[in-house]
Amino acid sequence: MNKSRTLARQVVTTMSPEATAREQAEVAAVQRQLVLYQVAYVHALRQQLRGLDPLAAVAHLLPDQDSAELAREKNLALALQRRMSAMLIAARKRGWLDQWEWQVIDDSMADLMDAQGGAERIKKTPMPKQVDHFLRFFVHFYCLMLPVGLVETLGWFTPLGSTLVGFMFGA
Repeated sequence: MNKSRTLARQVVTTMSPEATAREQAEVAAVQRQLVLYQVAYVHALRQQLRGLDPLAAVAHLLPDQDSAELAREKNLALALQRRMSAMLIAARKRGWLDQWEWQVIDDSMADLMDAQGGAERIKKTPMPKQVDHFLRFFVHFYCLMLPVGLVETLGWFTPLGSTLVGFMFGA
């Protein structure tokens, strides 16, 4: 979350033209599109990690022609990052970013890609059966022993209290 905000801040505060008002309007449009792509990236990654359709969640943030092109992408979050990189390279070539500003923004994008890779690895790592078995065993044991610990405090309400807590842990 913080890297995403940092990237948006860097794009808005560092990208600037040297000359005309027309060019300033172009820069403002590119800044806006980059920030929208970043918002779309975050939502697309969230949807991908949950196994849902990412394009449905981000289509309203993208231009119509981009939505049609991006519908064919297998990894929408990565495709959005590639588009952002291309836009930043074009801004660098036009002189809207100097070498150091471009490098800082590129580092922020690299950090976002590292976080995406880590999240995808966690999602795809299988959980050993033993972990699930031991967790369930200890939750059941705790729920069985809970009334013994609550009887002094709750008295006759112990069955109700322990049942409620058991449902919270069991759900």
